[in-house]
Amino acid sequence: MFVKQAYGSTSPEIRHFHTVTVDPYTGYWYLSSGDRPPECMVWISKDDGTTWTDVTDYDFDPTTEPKVRTQALFRLTTMWFTPQYICWATDDRINGTGAKLVISPRTEPLDIHVLGTVSYNHVRSSIEFPGIGWLLITEDKTGLSFIETTFVTNDFHIIPFGKLQDITGYFSSSIASKRAY
Repeated sequence: MFVKQAYGSTSPEIRHFHTVTVDPYTGYWYLSSGDRPPECMVWISKDDGTTWTDVTDYDFDPTTEPKVRTQALFRLTTMWFTPQYICWATDDRINGTGAKLVISPRTEPLDIHVLGTVSYNHVRSSIEFPGIGWLLITEDKTGLSFIETTFVTNDFHIIPFGKLQDITGYFSSSIASKRAY
């Protein structure tokens, strides 16, 4: 229904939605979808969800990251905000090169910049450490027996933090749930 309202008869096919979150600096809502690259998009709502605008950066120049499938950069399951940027790590290994750290100023459309690789696996969760940075947590669905943790500092330095054994197969799902508290 949402996609039909946003696009009318030209609406793209979208498998499902990944993230809906509010920007604490503006009060605007962001929504992301996936999973196949053409389905990976980001929208903004400035009226608490009554209307949505596609802000996907369709003009991103992949020559800066030659192995990147451009729209796969918009496949995300976690998003965080700084006073200047909207930030996320991809829920895609980008042709086997690993999940990427992506930032954009608050423009429409977004003007994304890939800052580097944060992990081999898909990033699922981010936990903010106020004043310091964000801990990123991957999932384990590619045959590995561990999840990866990476720390991203406030000035976007990427620090691989370590690996945790994933004996349940659901670590990254439960860490982001109320059960983790």
